[in-house]
Amino acid sequence: MIENAGKSFVGSYMLGMGFTFDDTDKKGVANPIALMHDLILKDPRNDERIYPFIGGEEVNDSPAHSHHRYIINFEEMTEAEARRWSDLIAIIEEKVRCTRGSHSTAPWWQFEPTRSEMYRTLVGQVRVLVQCRIPSSGATMDSPSSPGFTLWAGPPPWIASADLRDP
Repeated sequence: MIENAGKSFVGSYMLGMGFTFDDTDKKGVANPIALMHDLILKDPRNDERIYPFIGGEEVNDSPAHSHHRYIINFEEMTEAEARRWSDLIAIIEEKVRCTRGSHSTAPWWQFEPTRSEMYRTLVGQVRVLVQCRIPSSGATMDSPSSPGFTLWAGPPPWIASADLRDP
């Protein structure tokens, strides 16, 4: 199966819902989507670091697999680089930094791990197949790929993987 190497990936683990903008969050950890819009109006560069967020919830529960959440992603940036987006880093510093456990090996402003190989492979892909590793419905999502595509994977049952195949 060497020919399939680099075509299937486990998505990113955020380790902190403070990275997200989600009006359906009942725990109050995610940020409101109105705040995201305000931050983009205040500084249009903020849009460069905010992406649609697709997780197991969208794959398993939405027939259209449409996203309703967004996520801040600094990828593999250093802290100094990430601080160029001062409003966004302030949110993550407030909501994620203090909640990261000692088991995390990633810096507090990054996902665990960053899954850079997956995101590099997504560049230029027209579509990707997404399936939760522990699906509640067995759903597979055939999704358009875009530079802003962020696939989240979290603790079971919401672990997702991206399966990239040539058209």
